[in-house]
Amino acid sequence: PNKYVFRLLKDSCAINGFSVVLENAAVGEEDKDLLFSYKQHFLGNGSCLENEEDKEIQYPVPCMSLDKYQKYWDDSDLKEAPVTLKVDVEGFEPRVILGAQKLLSERDCSAFVEYHADPNNENSLKSMLDLFESLGYVMSHLPPGEEGMERLITREELSGIPNADMLVFKRFG
Repeated sequence: PNKYVFRLLKDSCAINGFSVVLENAAVGEEDKDLLFSYKQHFLGNGSCLENEEDKEIQYPVPCMSLDKYQKYWDDSDLKEAPVTLKVDVEGFEPRVILGAQKLLSERDCSAFVEYHADPNNENSLKSMLDLFESLGYVMSHLPPGEEGMERLITREELSGIPNADMLVFKRFG
């Protein structure tokens, strides 16, 4: 949703001849406008979390769920293609996943989700884990610096994992 970073991405795609659909929007649990915030000299740390008073730049952005956006995928050649989600949105991760319930239940998905606690909604992580479990996904942990060395973990073990570590969700069977 960062207007400046979006412009760079759009220019890069054009220069490199990529034919892609780009949306200058946030992804979350529901379709509504949110306040996007970031520090001017730290563009990679933007957030749509509430109470981000320490951010220097703030403006409203549209937010959409992945389930709403899925209609575009269903109308394309990608309808049967597996989906890999990589979600790293500074504490907003559970909200993105909760907005992808239909996608996760109907498609062959794997999800790589950076783990951050949401200070404004302590139940969001529980809700995300409940969703994955109800759909038959298992959770593993991919510690930093140990590429390809993921290991299955339990919810209890998750409490000992530091923020910013990667969780992997896959469905088997």
